[in-house]
Amino acid sequence: LKYMYSILVLVLTGVVSYGQNEAPEIPPKIIPDYHFNLSYTAVSNTAIQHAEIGLNKDLFTLMSNKVRLGLGLRAGIQDNKDISFTSAHGAIKGNANHHDTLFHSRVQSAAFNLYFNGEYHLSKHVAFGLNLDLLGITTGLSTDANYIPGSTSEEYGYYAVEDVESIPTAANAFSFGDSKGGLNTQLYVKLALSRKVAFRAGVSYLFQEYSTELGYGAFKSYRYEYNTIGYHVGFTFNRFNEK
Repeated sequence: LKYMYSILVLVLTGVVSYGQNEAPEIPPKIIPDYHFNLSYTAVSNTAIQHAEIGLNKDLFTLMSNKVRLGLGLRAGIQDNKDISFTSAHGAIKGNANHHDTLFHSRVQSAAFNLYFNGEYHLSKHVAFGLNLDLLGITTGLSTDANYIPGSTSEEYGYYAVEDVESIPTAANAFSFGDSKGGLNTQLYVKLALSRKVAFRAGVSYLFQEYSTELGYGAFKSYRYEYNTIGYHVGFTFNRFNEK
């Protein structure tokens, strides 16, 4: 019996010692390090499609992590058919009579942008978000378009011109009222399917600009823009830094 008590004491001592030496459990991280995003946008009653991939990081959190603000990089490809671009110069955009048109049967371009991303998390399953392209570059092949003068240009004796060579405007820059290049803005609702995967759906504001080597019309316009609103769906994959 004395030996049994000795063995029991040794076992209990070992258990207590193990519990004291065991490393404390590290709680899982709440905020992901990075978000990898995929999305597809289509515009109703048009042949406009936009697909993109992006990676962003939350840099600031507010209101007990409910508001998350960050920056990211993304690449998008856009395909347009039968699309009309209008004069993009800020000085004449306010008067529709000054607008000349550049009509393309089909254009394709790729844009690479730095973007802002902000989200408000209503709960751990639902969030509302906004992302906005800030600046970057656009590339694409040159395409032939038809130049169509507006009312003012017609009054000055300008006429339509076929096979005008145009290319995507290379520099992307967001500006209220006078943006340039190829930009995308999204408003969305995000639903968490799991801790690391979420589904997104919302609206996209697509902005695209093409340039010609020579200026045309009464205002010698060489920049032409197109903007529209479409609907997008996508997925977000969260990466957590857990060890």
